Amino acid sequence: MMKAFPTLRAALRSLPTALGRGILPLLLALMLLPTALPTSHALAADSSRESRIERARELLDAQRPEAVLKMVEPLLSRGKKDGEALLLRSSAHYMLNDRINGGRDLERALELDPTLRQGWLNLAAVRLAEQNYDAALAAFEKARALDPDNPDTALNIGAVQLFAGRLSDAAEGFKAYLDQRPGSGEAHYLVAANYAITGYAALALRHLQTAIQLDEPLRLQARTDPALQSVVDTAEGRRLFALDPYRAQEGDHILERSYSIAAYDGGRGPLLGAVLDALANGGIALDPRVEVTEDWAVMWSDFRIQLDDRGAEGGGRVRLSAASDRLSPQRWKVLTDRFLRLLELEVHG
Repeated sequence: MMKAFPTLRAALRSLPTALGRGILPLLLALMLLPTALPTSHALAADSSRESRIERARELLDAQRPEAVLKMVEPLLSRGKKDGEALLLRSSAHYMLNDRINGGRDLERALELDPTLRQGWLNLAAVRLAEQNYDAALAAFEKARALDPDNPDTALNIGAVQLFAGRLSDAAEGFKAYLDQRPGSGEAHYLVAANYAITGYAALALRHLQTAIQLDEPLRLQARTDPALQSVVDTAEGRRLFALDPYRAQEGDHILERSYSIAAYDGGRGPLLGAVLDALANGGIALDPRVEVTEDWAVMWSDFRIQLDDRGAEGGGRVRLSAASDRLSPQRWKVLTDRFLRLLELEVHG
């Protein structure tokens, strides 16, 4: 089954690959956008329009196009006109590789109800997959007019401008997107991915570096993201990913411990396992994104944990840190004292 993208912007990152396989996979990804689940999953006894529309959305999210067609059929029988139902039927047709009926229903839905923002996004996806960039931009502009405060549309417009080869226009769209999401590492990450898949490695690297500075776990995500491999594999990219990942700021909480009998050794020594066991056995929250390299490892709990073989006594080192505005001195002491007690038990077992 095709995985549903959380938003259109994510699908745009996969556009070259999708185009290589034909437009259908891209369209499915774009149209399978999650909708809010109803408070009651049961279909109303009177099969009201609202309950049918709601249930059809659930079925579309569950990638059951045949069931979607059956669910909306009563809403469209005998010449009935219903824009929302047509939009759902359009997406179901595309899932079944019926582009003719899918396109026909999509256009009719927008004629009946031009306020269907998702319909304009779907139409933009169709035109984008056809490489009709001007038509895709026009559809995205319709979507933006319906929800001016949604930053994703500006990102999508920037991406289309990139595919059309209009670099300055793309940069303008991306700037509008970033201005709407100040301080967001994810926003810079998505801009970087769009630049990377269209061949602008230097611009991609610049935004990726900013993304990692704002949200360090994105570095691990970038290591395995196909959209960014062309950047990660450059000399500049390799330098970025090999850097010592942390620079202390004035006022940061910092604490180090050395363990001569527990080396890090590229993740092969006992130190990494001891740290993970201490966190697990103590029920201490841990972000599942654990980044392990030959020279160091980083993980994130209420504080940042870095491992390497730079211990003052030789062997492994554990370096704990947190921004001063994240943890009070008292909370920092309580959390780190507890963790270090558990780690001592694991190391000296």
